[in-house]
Amino acid sequence: MLRFFRINDPYRLLAAFLLLLILWVVYALTSDVLSLPQLKWLLIGERLTGGFVMYRDLYDYTGPLSAFVYRALDALFGRSVWAHYVVVYLVICINATILNLQLVRNKAYEENTYLPGLLYVLLAFSIPDNGALSPMLMSSTFVLLALNNVFKRVDNQSSDDLFLNTGIFLGIAILFYLPAITYFFILLISLMIFSSAIPRRLLLYFYGLTVPLVLTVFYYYWFDSFDYLLEQYISQGLTLPRLFYLSWTSFFGIAGVLIFWLVISLFQVIIRGRFGNYESKVIQIMLLVLVAASFSVWLDVSLQPAHLHLFTPVIAFYITHYVLKINRRIPKVVLPWLLILSLIAAKWALPLVIDQGDINLTKSTLSLSDTKAMVLSKSYLIHYQGYQVSGPFFEPTISSRHMTYLDFYESSYQIYEAIDRDRPEIIIDELGLVPRIFKRFPVLSLKYEQQSPSRYVLINN
Repeated sequence: MLRFFRINDPYRLLAAFLLLLILWVVYALTSDVLSLPQLKWLLIGERLTGGFVMYRDLYDYTGPLSAFVYRALDALFGRSVWAHYVVVYLVICINATILNLQLVRNKAYEENTYLPGLLYVLLAFSIPDNGALSPMLMSSTFVLLALNNVFKRVDNQSSDDLFLNTGIFLGIAILFYLPAITYFFILLISLMIFSSAIPRRLLLYFYGLTVPLVLTVFYYYWFDSFDYLLEQYISQGLTLPRLFYLSWTSFFGIAGVLIFWLVISLFQVIIRGRFGNYESKVIQIMLLVLVAASFSVWLDVSLQPAHLHLFTPVIAFYITHYVLKINRRIPKVVLPWLLILSLIAAKWALPLVIDQGDINLTKSTLSLSDTKAMVLSKSYLIHYQGYQVSGPFFEPTISSRHMTYLDFYESSYQIYEAIDRDRPEIIIDELGLVPRIFKRFPVLSLKYEQQSPSRYVLINN
């Protein structure tokens, strides 16, 4: 099968995309699992569709461009998991195309091959994230575009646009996923070590980074949300206590297949491979990208299976080198099939090693009613399954910290306006914050009846 993709024909990628489509449809039809991060991103889109502004009207650290995508999908399709599935499929196909074409055009291998595209889609499919449209996956598209420019520069292609565009791509990646900032520094190191980048072009690299960031700042300043952007995305997006959707043990358990093939491939490439000067530089750059991906996971304030999308381009790159270097007859036949089957089987088998109660729900619980709820709880996502998000409180740690703003007139007024304008019909308060809100705004307390220590219901006037 892999021999088919070693032929120098870009249309071979279509066969890889068709294989992914078949596997994707089969998995989607046979799986009744929805992950908590998926539900969170669906809820963000649902909240913002009502004309609300991220960070000001919804307290969370999700990237602004990721939030924009979720809002657009909800505006078009509502709370639809299938809409996210379609976009995930398209993003994976786009990423596979970018990765494969840049490796071919920059002659990263001794032969023109379309194995990286096939391996990327299989690796991306194998990740047990239930088809989540994660910020990590969307951010990786622009990291790959930036990486392509670095390869060009290492190949002695030089222009001002190359450095400027690299910075712009990385700025966009950061707006999808803040920990992607590690790639900015790693690719800067690559440009300085593996090419003779002059200071003027390095300044263009930095300038390119600022372009999308400044435009985003202007947007949120226009909607009186600049302070919220700085606090929730920039500050708390890197300093919040880590939210473990699964434990480190479970994370390395589901990453076991990917780690196994990465280690074998690295051993074969680094220890036994013989490469030209340019190929060696590309191999070293991809090692640095692997370091950047690892630091991104370390910087993130959550831990979830979708983080593995940061590693799939690097793993696909090294496995391709490994496969192309196999010379013995039996391994040349057996190992490729073992690789393919292990990646496909991992999609169904690997979720068994994690605690399903910690990260997964059933799709059947994703009911949607017209009832608006405001939830103040560490398990807020569980409560929101059957309700629409109402009020600004979402991520519990950020929500708790916003309680300190009740002592300041302007900030407290914005909190009051955000609650009163949307008027939640149910308030679930497991953090004990509602009494403080009602004490600050007595007019709100008159509109709600307490049914239990943690449940308040809007009084019909």
